Amino acid sequence: MYAEILLDSYHLAIISKPFVPLIKKTAELRRDIAYINPQTGGFPSKYIERDQLEYYAGRNKEVIKLL
Repeated sequence: MYAEILLDSYHLAIISKPFVPLIKKTAELRRDIAYINPQTGGFPSKYIERDQLEYYAGRNKEVIKLL
């Protein structure tokens, strides 16, 4: 119901986290729905490197320019 209201009035853009797959099977996620690297059992190292406000702000501004 609420999704229909939003979709009637807005466009939706989904931007994934850096180096984290946008879509994964539930069985491949942790209990808190976080994605972890199956080889290391931790977050992908490249994701950790870019998990900074400056990165997200710059990236999101560039995405908005493309829209």
